[in-house]
Amino acid sequence: MNSSVDTSVSDNTGTHYKNRYTYLYLPRTKATPAVPEVKDAQGNITTPGVPAKADSGVGAFFRLGGYSDEEQTQTTNQSGFYPAKHISDEGGDGAASVYEKAAGPDAATSHGILLACDGRILVKAAERMYVESGAFHQKTNGTHNLHSTEELKIASDKQMTFETAVGQEIHLNAGGAGGTAKFVKNSSDDTETINGNKFTLTTGKTRLLHRGAKELYLFGGSLSVNLAGSFGFTLGVDLTIKVGLFFAINASGSFTVSAFSLSFTQWSFAATYYSVNMYTGKIEIKGVDQSVTAAETETVATRASSTAVEADTVVTRASSNAVTAETGGVKSKIAFWENKIANANTM
Repeated sequence: MNSSVDTSVSDNTGTHYKNRYTYLYLPRTKATPAVPEVKDAQGNITTPGVPAKADSGVGAFFRLGGYSDEEQTQTTNQSGFYPAKHISDEGGDGAASVYEKAAGPDAATSHGILLACDGRILVKAAERMYVESGAFHQKTNGTHNLHSTEELKIASDKQMTFETAVGQEIHLNAGGAGGTAKFVKNSSDDTETINGNKFTLTTGKTRLLHRGAKELYLFGGSLSVNLAGSFGFTLGVDLTIKVGLFFAINASGSFTVSAFSLSFTQWSFAATYYSVNMYTGKIEIKGVDQSVTAAETETVATRASSTAVEADTVVTRASSNAVTAETGGVKSKIAFWENKIANANTM
């Protein structure tokens, strides 16, 4: 049809085709007739002839109904007519089932629509557009952009999978590339597998509300650096078991308030520069007590002591008592030298 000629239709009826299919076909390369050679009077060829050329390739093809005779003859050029996924699903390039099922699963009764071209397909609807199909496959041989000026919803009645090629990234940006909006995720269960390293950067507050048990299994080293204050509150029992060496450094003060403290230690070693202990009451039960003290000063208001057996070795002792009362059943003393100065001594 010449597009420069106006064509009018006198009625509202369409074209009723009685056959199984109809199509419009524009080849990519137009057919050319043969050009005979030209000879002079002596029979010499002055102008070589040009053989005829048939149509080749698909410029544009539009078919309604079952597969056409044109498709049947294009077994070596099926990729120009059909998508690659259809070709692979129906037996591969060159298979008869590729064109036989191009209109549907039944080559004898199925009716379909085929649209192919070597250029662009432009579709624009000023109002709504509806597309519904059975199984749907879409492949983009290049960049794929999907943009909506309003809310965009993607829903599935079954599992949804987002997958890239090996080594390729997935980016989710809420509020543009700078991520200035909220990212909201709701699910019943969440399973995450990281086959490599994980890095999380948070420039604001982090709040975690966890209702239920929590388990953490760490098979490797752990490093935590807190450059500000820290507060922890545990209402239940806090149990920590450390099998390896525990080492802690506190460069500033330490303050602990406990209603009750119970500790079992096999061996304990402490080096303290200065210590102040205040007790309202104190009970000590010791099997063997051995101490080495360079200098000791002790002030006791009242002391009551009961000792079954005591062995005391003192190199030098100086004692100053205001009042001393001593009662003994048996007393034995062995001294190399003894000097006493007493104001009153009652024996």
